[in-house]
Amino acid sequence: MTTVGDASVRAGGGMLFLCDFDGTLSPDDMGRDILRHFSINDEWKEVTRHYVNGTIGSQEAYRRIAVHMRTSREEMRRFVIDRGGIDPDFPAFYDYCKTNGHDVVIASDGFDFYIETLLDRYDLSDITYYANRIVFEKERTVAVEFPHRNEECRHCGNCKLAILRRLRPCYETIVYVGDGQSDLCPAEEADLVFARDVLYKQYREMGRDCFYFRNFSDILTYFRDGKTVAWGA
Repeated sequence: MTTVGDASVRAGGGMLFLCDFDGTLSPDDMGRDILRHFSINDEWKEVTRHYVNGTIGSQEAYRRIAVHMRTSREEMRRFVIDRGGIDPDFPAFYDYCKTNGHDVVIASDGFDFYIETLLDRYDLSDITYYANRIVFEKERTVAVEFPHRNEECRHCGNCKLAILRRLRPCYETIVYVGDGQSDLCPAEEADLVFARDVLYKQYREMGRDCFYFRNFSDILTYFRDGKTVAWGA
């Protein structure tokens, strides 16, 4: 793993920023909000408890909650537009990446529908993303699919580590940006990690080096201006 602050990392050259979405690129957890808002009962509370305790993974959690959801494509779209957003500093960060030939890819254990809706809203639809899939069915029911699952693990709906490994041959440096439990595996194989919240806490407890970030302005400052951002909150 490249040492944090290594000048060779800042110099770039085949650099990929692999970014989580909920709680990272977006300050909101839109996946959580959607599951709660469109559930017709409180079953999600018990499922969430099992997920937080680690007794089930996101694949199982999503399947259990989805059967209790009722909504339409248009109703969910309106909810996402009304409630969702992105880090206001992300567009400037993304412009910097495009100008300097760096790639940005989103790896999310959330859902494709709201990611695509929000990227379109903020004129960022050229960003590649990997996410779980929401399928709108008859009588306002929904189903979930996991096109990027890891059959050997089957914990997360979207295996971010598998995505990182698949992209690894294309880049000299992979920078991971995330905040949650599902970000721990890919962060361990990234060259440089920007973390906050659960990911930062667990990563530091493991004795691993990473930068704490508040927003994408911190990350932009590090790469554009060569200034070190905070190690902790």
